[in-house]
Amino acid sequence: MTSLNFEFLRASRPELADLGGFAEHYSFTDAAGSLIKLRLFAEQMVKAVFVHHRLQLHYEDNLNDLLNDPTFKTMVPAVVQDKLHRLRIKGNKAAHGTLPAIRTAEVIDYIKEAHSLGSWYAIAIEGRGRDTLPGWRDLTPESVGSAPTLQKLNKAAQQKLTEQEAMMTKLLEDLETARASAESAEKTPAETQVILAAAQQAASALDFSEAETRCKLIDDQLLAAGWKVGVHGQNTDEVGQEVPVLHQPTASGTGFADYVLYSPVDGKPLAVIEAKKTAADSIQGQTQARLYADGIEKECGHRPVIFFTNGYEINIWDDVKGEQSQGSTAATVWNTPFFSAPESPFLELFIQKKPSRTASTRSEPSSARRSVSTNGSATPSSFRPPARGKPASPFPSANS
Repeated sequence: MTSLNFEFLRASRPELADLGGFAEHYSFTDAAGSLIKLRLFAEQMVKAVFVHHRLQLHYEDNLNDLLNDPTFKTMVPAVVQDKLHRLRIKGNKAAHGTLPAIRTAEVIDYIKEAHSLGSWYAIAIEGRGRDTLPGWRDLTPESVGSAPTLQKLNKAAQQKLTEQEAMMTKLLEDLETARASAESAEKTPAETQVILAAAQQAASALDFSEAETRCKLIDDQLLAAGWKVGVHGQNTDEVGQEVPVLHQPTASGTGFADYVLYSPVDGKPLAVIEAKKTAADSIQGQTQARLYADGIEKECGHRPVIFFTNGYEINIWDDVKGEQSQGSTAATVWNTPFFSAPESPFLELFIQKKPSRTASTRSEPSSARRSVSTNGSATPSSFRPPARGKPASPFPSANS
């Protein structure tokens, strides 16, 4: 399958060029098919990195296992890991039939993500120069051979597409056979640091933004759960981003919460979400999230639910002493049918059942926390949206 944007990989990694080409071809007619190819693209690229650096590959390892391999994580920049996880999570949803409605422009954004990863691979692993790599070429139905739609393609064209899919499947099978016999070698800390430095230099050459990619990861999960998330950090009536919160330990007394989710009934904040670097444990965001909850409680008279995340793990925290069992109960129903609908009343009911407490009565961070890893196979119920939006000001007063 000839691609528009991935041919620079064909000589060394024909499977990546083919998968990129299929993702392009399906982008306008089969969003799920395109995203499944992109997940395969990510998996094949990660396995190529493993073989190149002679890391141990296990037959039963899935993509998430490979991305969480300790050695892999120490030698691949966090922003590259973020991009790979984006393709993994969205591809899993497509494969499992849980993909929500998605616009063609969003599918193309994921293809661009794969293209940027392919460019990183060419620089970091193959040693190519940045100026030798082609830039991105915009996709149109005509340029990727998907106009008219697949249903209207003539019989010969459909037969050719089927043959190309079969050839790609055979190529992937042959690669798996070859990898099974590849030898591994343990890396010393010094070797790992050298590899990471080169990989980071490649990411910098391509202007990768860790903060931007991390926000995309969280936005993806909110959108998948049905929330209306604004593009480029814009606020909507359901999700506020970079929301000013008073009563913070800053020079101005104001801080900015990464995300705030709003009540469907009266517009009051239901939850605050704090995001931290993917490379770090999301618990590092716990203290900051508590401070934002303190400020919102002082402004509104009720305490919002606290979430903190590193993009992969989402944690819910009931930080009021004496309510550990209640917090644990909430955490155990992440994926039950009760939270399958966007209008789920869970967050509001949770707030109504918990009293407002002073900071001195709150528990230590580890007292009532449960972590849920977002493997893409199920939607975290932490991000179930209310039906209506927020008031004009960030937070109404306790008397409003």
